[in-house]
Amino acid sequence: MPKITSVASFAGLDTNTVAPVREYFEKIDFEDMDSKRKAFLEKIVVELEQAQLLDFSSKYRYIHVGLLLIEAKKELSLSGDDWEKFYTLLGLKERAEQRYRQIASSEWFKKLPIEDAPKLHHLTQANMITISKEKDEDEFNEMLDESYDFSKPKATKKEIELAFKKAYKEASFTTISLSQYKEYCAMPTSKLIELLDETITQYEEEKKVNVYIPKTEMEEA
Repeated sequence: MPKITSVASFAGLDTNTVAPVREYFEKIDFEDMDSKRKAFLEKIVVELEQAQLLDFSSKYRYIHVGLLLIEAKKELSLSGDDWEKFYTLLGLKERAEQRYRQIASSEWFKKLPIEDAPKLHHLTQANMITISKEKDEDEFNEMLDESYDFSKPKATKKEIELAFKKAYKEASFTTISLSQYKEYCAMPTSKLIELLDETITQYEEEKKVNVYIPKTEMEEA
C-alpha cells in the first residue's frame, strides 16, 4: 500500500510531529480489507490528522470527519458491531464518532467554507451540536458569533409569537399590520433604515402635494 504523506509536511509543521490518528492508521492491517473500506479510512485519517495538528481549523475539520463518517456508514452498509470495529480502527470513541456525525448533519455546517473556519474557534463541541439543530440560516450565523449566549434558553415559537403581539400592542401602530411588524423586525438594520428613509421621503412628498390652501388665498388666485 502506498504511504500517505502526513499533513504536517504541508502545514509547515515539524514532520516528526505525529497525530494520534496517524499512529492508529499505521497499525491497520489492510491485507484482507476491501478497497472501498480502505479508501474511506484513508480519507478520514487525513481530516482527523488536520483536526489534531492544526488548531486554527480543527473544528472545521471535525465537520468533514463527520461528513465522511456519514458517507462511509451508508456506502459500506455498516451498523452495530461492524460499524464500531470500523471507526475504532482510527482510535475514535463511540461518543466522539456520534458527535461528529451529528454536527455534520447540519445543512449550514455542510456549506460552511474553509475561510469561515476561524468562526468556529471559540465553540465547544456541545455548542456545535446545539447549533447543528438550528434550521434557520440567519439564526445559525448569529449563533456563530462569540457574543452569543448558549446558557440562555432559546424561546419557543409560542413565546416568540406572544412577544411580537405584546410589542405590537404596546406600540399602538395604526398604519401597519402585525404581519408587517414581524417582517420589519426580521430585516437587517441597514435594510430597515433604507425602508424608513423611503417612507419618510414619500410622506414628505405627499405632504407637499396635499398642502392646505386657505379659501381667501384661493379666491385671490
